Amino acid sequence: MKVLSIIHYAFFGGPHNRNTLLSPALKNIGVNTIVLLPDEEGNAFEIMRSKGVNVSRMSLHRLRSTFSLKVHINFFLSFLKEVQNLKKYIIHNQIDVVLINGLANPHGAIAAKLAGVPIVWQILDTRTPKVLSFFMMLLARSFSSVIMSTGVKVARMHPFTNGLNEKLVSFYPPVDTNKFVFDKANRKKIRKELNIPEDGFIIATVGNLNAQKGHEFFIQAAKIVDNFAQKNNIKVYFFIFGTTIPTHEAYLNQLEFLRKDLKFSDSDSFRIMSPQSEIQEILSSFDIFIQASVPNSEGIPTAILEAISCGLPIVSSDVGSISEVVENNNNGILVNSMDFSSMAEAIITLINDPEKLESMANYS
Repeated sequence: MKVLSIIHYAFFGGPHNRNTLLSPALKNIGVNTIVLLPDEEGNAFEIMRSKGVNVSRMSLHRLRSTFSLKVHINFFLSFLKEVQNLKKYIIHNQIDVVLINGLANPHGAIAAKLAGVPIVWQILDTRTPKVLSFFMMLLARSFSSVIMSTGVKVARMHPFTNGLNEKLVSFYPPVDTNKFVFDKANRKKIRKELNIPEDGFIIATVGNLNAQKGHEFFIQAAKIVDNFAQKNNIKVYFFIFGTTIPTHEAYLNQLEFLRKDLKFSDSDSFRIMSPQSEIQEILSSFDIFIQASVPNSEGIPTAILEAISCGLPIVSSDVGSISEVVENNNNGILVNSMDFSSMAEAIITLINDPEKLESMANYS
């Protein structure tokens, strides 16, 4: 059986990670996956290929959240040609199922329909504007054999999901729980590299540097916690580990300006940096994992599940389906999105209560 998994984003993120993890497992049961990416600048192709994924590229435009008329004109002018190219690809490679990673771009679904191939369409987040979501869900409901959603809540946030019954399948991003485990040696190693003392708290997040992650709210919350830590002689350090996408360089500049403008107690108190080690190693060095995502952004971030697998307490904004994996006051604390004061209060609560911090880390 052959599955064509279409992802319209060239930079490695959640959908790419899911496909990378699942491809070998599916191959073991006779399902061969080909991942198709856009032929444009990005790191996903090389990362996936290096991990043994059967990955290919072709010209694939996507809808973008921009006011640039040129970008939208190029999307619509290329649409029919790209659908035809996808149809030819599906037929030539004898694809049995087409998997659409994300709601907003219907190219692969239309091509699969024209080729007479079954479609599985995934709703991965809540980013799609309501008007577009209305039309895309009509199309998904009409064309798909199965609609998948990252969690139950994300499905409920989209129109036309009622009455789908067994056609609607909720899922959670896969995590290798043998790989993402707390490791004392890694904790010591990463803290040494970062020059963090063993008695220092590391409050940190992992995620691409884009506005959907709400990193600016984490920075503002961190400043409140930093003031508290200075008054109480507590060593606290904050990190954002994330990759900068060229189209989001302005956002990184905004974060750096905010970090400097808030004047943290020490130049190393808050750092924004690309991961230099494996993510599971970095997570072992954390004490609290932060997810500050804004409304209309996430489904269930893979990074949260990886942090939970490593036994980290979570402080997260309550968006998407995050509350389905972060149980408030059990393995983490949920706060209103963009409410950095409440986020700071939650972090301070955990710093002040080592027993609660440990119980959350050990919760299962």
